[in-house]
Amino acid sequence: MPEFAEHQRQAYHNLDLLSFFVSHDSCKKFADWYVTVSFYSALHFVEAIFQHHKTVAILPNGIQVKVAHSSEAKDFYNRGAQKVFDHVGSDHSARRRLMHDNSLTFSGVIPAYNTLYEKCQVARYYCNDPESHDYIEAEELITDMKKWFESIKS
Repeated sequence: MPEFAEHQRQAYHNLDLLSFFVSHDSCKKFADWYVTVSFYSALHFVEAIFQHHKTVAILPNGIQVKVAHSSEAKDFYNRGAQKVFDHVGSDHSARRRLMHDNSLTFSGVIPAYNTLYEKCQVARYYCNDPESHDYIEAEELITDMKKWFESIKS
């Protein structure tokens, strides 16, 4: 699994692509990709913080397990699943649950992350007009995520 530095590098690399869209006045034309890349920048910021801080997965029976990546959390969550609705089906859902379990660290960005996730899902899978996606809101949300990351990484 990638370490803190790799996740951080990927997040900023993705932000460079967003800057490229802005500098080439292409945000509207590629709004679907702007939203998608914004989400994946946010994802790498979150994964970097999982690596950097003591992150715990809290199982339904109350047991806490330290994890460094959302895929590890998925395995632990599913091992401890007591009911069908406790099952975590993807790294994305495990990541969101892990953020919730560590809400002291992530509370300020959970809404932004969830909104970017939902907008990315629409942009990637619903085949809407590429220009119909709200890249301006995505820009605001990823800016908030970057500020949060910068404030918490040290």
